[in-house]
Amino acid sequence: MAPKARSNLVSYYVVEIKQHWNKVLESIFAVCDLLVEAKDEKLESGDWERLKDELPFSDSIVKKLLVIGRDPRLRKPSLYKLLPSKYSTIYEITRLNDEQLKAALKEGQISSRMNRAQFIAWRDAQRGNVDDSALSIHSASGSPVWRHSGKWLREKGSLAPQR
Repeated sequence: MAPKARSNLVSYYVVEIKQHWNKVLESIFAVCDLLVEAKDEKLESGDWERLKDELPFSDSIVKKLLVIGRDPRLRKPSLYKLLPSKYSTIYEITRLNDEQLKAALKEGQISSRMNRAQFIAWRDAQRGNVDDSALSIHSASGSPVWRHSGKWLREKGSLAPQR
């Protein structure tokens, strides 16, 4: 196959995969919207409990999806396009106040490739909730790698994907 044909084929797959991957995020928000609508507007208490019992996920997940669905900041295009496709990581973003959210965006801490554990470490450091004994350096590879709550991170406060 000629290089140009291979390049076109790669481009085709990139576009197709991205379109389908973006549907994951759209689906998360569609589920969030349906849950908020059912809980806040449509269902009585007993019906709500019955609905939750029939869903394929736990009550804890329902609560997180409701928080996501009720946070209007996540719908802003400048943030939405950066969100990862994992509800648990999106939920952690909702736990930021407006000032922390601005800092996270400014520092590039929110991206579609972000890791939940690394984000929590960054958030805790921002809040001053990191015990220095829980944060240590490991430099066997020659580059700094930080440990926080049992997770190894490439850089202190960084969400750079680890490979």
